[in-house]
Amino acid sequence: MRQVFQFCLLSMGIILVVSGCSFLPIDRIAVSYGLGGAITGVAVTFTANAPMPDHVLQYLWYFGDGSQGAGNPSTHTFSSPGTFTVQVNIALDDDSLITFTTTITIGSAFTGTLYWTNSGDDTIRSCPIGGSPCTSTIIADNATSGVNSPLSLQVAGSTLYWTNSGDTTIRSCPIGGSPCASTVLADNATSVVGGPHGLQVVGTTLYWTNESDQTIRSCDSSGSLPCTSTIIADNATSGVIHSSGLQVLGNALYWSNNGSNTIRGCDISGSLPCSSTIIADNATSGVVQSSGPQVVGSTLYWSNVAGNMIRSCDISGALPCTSATIADNATSGADFPQSIQVGGSTLYWVNEFSATIHSCDISGSLPCTSTIIADNASSGVSFPSDLFIAP
Repeated sequence: MRQVFQFCLLSMGIILVVSGCSFLPIDRIAVSYGLGGAITGVAVTFTANAPMPDHVLQYLWYFGDGSQGAGNPSTHTFSSPGTFTVQVNIALDDDSLITFTTTITIGSAFTGTLYWTNSGDDTIRSCPIGGSPCTSTIIADNATSGVNSPLSLQVAGSTLYWTNSGDTTIRSCPIGGSPCASTVLADNATSVVGGPHGLQVVGTTLYWTNESDQTIRSCDSSGSLPCTSTIIADNATSGVIHSSGLQVLGNALYWSNNGSNTIRGCDISGSLPCSSTIIADNATSGVVQSSGPQVVGSTLYWSNVAGNMIRSCDISGALPCTSATIADNATSGADFPQSIQVGGSTLYWVNEFSATIHSCDISGSLPCTSTIIADNASSGVSFPSDLFIAP
């Protein structure tokens, strides 16, 4: 008579159920990934640790996406993201059957181009995003492009924009296969650029934060250059205090304040400088020396440089918002995280101290487990402060 033994262990995502005449030692399915982690297009290896391996006749695998496999270990590549229940049926020589199950979450494959600023060697670099540290190209440097202690950047089409803290300028150049020749769009004398951190380009309008006079400014870069700026947010009216990052969404301006551990927002379609609202703070939201921010839908994301973590919260309800940690040091490898970017369910950030750029899937268990997509040895990352992901 055929006896069926089913084993699934609660820890490690496996559940124990035993039926039949005797108990067998509890074991588990070991899971390992190729370069890139648990994402589509990357091979995942499953190994069943059978309680009586010398008595095993056959391993049959069901990967939860309609595919099957045999043998031990067994390797499978998922073509679609999602959470899948993986099952292995282990046939023993006494005509009994053991079944182990586990779940695995597969994220979307890495796509697009990564750009970042290097303060360590005064370069801006790019590389295709993959599952392992990439090999980069220098697209802007000091000698040809005038890169001088770069802090922020943005790519719009085939044009690169960045801020220089070394000579207090904002520059742009066409992206090519070698360091580009840049144009000064804004400077200190004409545009009042001073300690520029955050940068965003919307059409022909530049927005940036000024450390020197605690303002956020904008100007039209389609006319005479360097451009003449307008103060859209300041300290007295708007509460700008040592701002380190900004985002413009339509008529909404968001920025982070290192001086008050707050993230604020205001409407820039009316009277300027604008009057702001605190959307995240230290007491309620856990903002500590923040960088960012980024708003996607009704979700606010930011990095806490001092706490080595990245947080998010829903800003559609009560403010200041209550946040959750989506990446940390212990699980995610956040190490003095600076700039962040969220695309779909993927979070990207730069680590200044470890000179690495990381990504992780934030649709599953949090804090997320990250993959290093750029580092110093392979990619030339050196004191990075900002990144930009282009499709």
